[in-house]
Amino acid sequence: MGNAWFSRFAGGWFRRAHQTVCDKVLTAIRTPRATKMRVVTIDENGQATNEHWVAIPKTDSFGSDAFSHIEPYVSRLLQSSASFCSVLIATPNQHVAVSLWKRGDVPEFTLLVDWRSAPELERAVRHFFSERKLAPSHDYLGGNGNVSDAIRCLGFFLPSDGQFITALTKDVLCRIYQLGERDALNFSFEEHGGGPTPGGRN
Repeated sequence: MGNAWFSRFAGGWFRRAHQTVCDKVLTAIRTPRATKMRVVTIDENGQATNEHWVAIPKTDSFGSDAFSHIEPYVSRLLQSSASFCSVLIATPNQHVAVSLWKRGDVPEFTLLVDWRSAPELERAVRHFFSERKLAPSHDYLGGNGNVSDAIRCLGFFLPSDGQFITALTKDVLCRIYQLGERDALNFSFEEHGGGPTPGGRN
């Protein structure tokens, strides 16, 4: 890659009723040599409460037949003993990116949508998960660059069923984003807290 490229990923989580809602917004500026990204924690009033650098997770790239690698990453996610872990799945050009993550024992699926320029995509995503009776875990607007509400962040609770999550992920990539099973994909697996995933890298 000769040019610098930019990847933005927003994630959020909700505490129990009457407790603070916190959103973790990660903005990564990656060049071929970049190894760090800035993590900013934002409170329910939109005020930054903490900023720090973290290592960018290693990316595994599969140039073809990438769908066959989804199931092993889902298994790693579900088997992880870490308090938080995630799998970011993206096309090499970063035009498509979805995230599977687990906090405690609860897996979720997260997508980011530019709701102004792609309202039909937001409708398709909502219909897709509603049709499968998967409850939303979060639904809020996040910033991108200088636009504070540019991105719609949508999350949905998932059952702890590896076959179901694998099939769902493939369906999202095929039906929502029109990808083919033999298209190239990049996978980034990350853990925080707890031990390593069985069979995974430390």
